[in-house]
Amino acid sequence: MAEEQQRRPLPRDPLEHHQDAEQHIAGAHAGPVENALVSALLAVAGELAEIKKLLRNRR
Repeated sequence: MAEEQQRRPLPRDPLEHHQDAEQHIAGAHAGPVENALVSALLAVAGELAEIKKLLRNRR
């Protein structure tokens, strides 16, 4: 019960949740492994965006 009281309430605004996630990704509690994973995921996301753009241009 005490643990539940210590938890932060869920953000009501999706933007607030996004900003919290960005702060976490930025390294608030991240170590080198987490930072490397985030970098790799961002690189993959960039590649997927490029592929999506190329596929749209083919149509």
